[in-house]
Amino acid sequence: MFRKYFIEFSPLLKLLIVIMIIFVVFITMLILGLVIAIPIFGIKLSNMSELFNSDGNLNFIRYMQVLQGFALFIVPSILVGLLFSFNFFDYLQLSKKPKLSSLINVVIIVIVSLPLINLLAEFNANINLPSIFEGIENKMKAAEESAKVLTERLLMVDNYPTLFFNIFMIAIIPAIGEELLFRGVLQKLLSQTFKNHHIGIIITAFLFSALHFQFYGFIPRMFLGILFGYLLVWSKSLYLPIIAHFTNNAFAVVTYFYINKGNIPQEAESFGSNKETTIFALISLILMSVLLFVLYKTEKIRK
Repeated sequence: MFRKYFIEFSPLLKLLIVIMIIFVVFITMLILGLVIAIPIFGIKLSNMSELFNSDGNLNFIRYMQVLQGFALFIVPSILVGLLFSFNFFDYLQLSKKPKLSSLINVVIIVIVSLPLINLLAEFNANINLPSIFEGIENKMKAAEESAKVLTERLLMVDNYPTLFFNIFMIAIIPAIGEELLFRGVLQKLLSQTFKNHHIGIIITAFLFSALHFQFYGFIPRMFLGILFGYLLVWSKSLYLPIIAHFTNNAFAVVTYFYINKGNIPQEAESFGSNKETTIFALISLILMSVLLFVLYKTEKIRK
């Protein structure tokens, strides 16, 4: 019965409640998760901070990555969906099943967009802040270099069981969790607050990129956030951005795996970002635009 009161709250008040739910759930699950981890990983509280750096225990870091996905994204989104609606699946736009052709189109869109995304990443990486912010810039670069080293340690595997776990940890959980929260919850509430879904998409994409705390990957991640946002608006189905998000992350994990095994060249990871392959970024933009237009028209006709 109490849900009917929450449903009638304004979008802005709901946003504040969402922030509170995220904070409470995350802190609670983090504490419980650490308590459980102490006997499992033989953790000592005195060296807890060292476990999170790039030289930390990889199994513990994997455990924390999975815990974070549930605590920060999945569980809060489920609670919000149950609290703000009488129909959980309708609220999070999980009721409408997408057409197989749309799913295939989305997978192709993400794959053909990779050279363009790599070019955006290269542009972002070469941005220099004004000299007054030199100290901040150096700290950001050092933090991101440390995160890069840790990511490479996690991805540098040579067996398929660990590869499949990495896909679960880096592709499946973020694709479901982040899309539930950012597109399923925040984009909806921000669009209602500003009464404009374009503004809702852009602000959500900004938050989506900013909350990854990687300045030198901000632009390509925001670009993807905008793409995922429009996929949801056009299709009215969260499954399309989930599949798009999964494809992007899984492709990166699998590519790194085969680079590490020596099956594909190292250059494949940044294809489209250098002068020799920039033309492919332009082709990527054209193909992606055509495929997005086809998807838009298909979903419009379907509605």
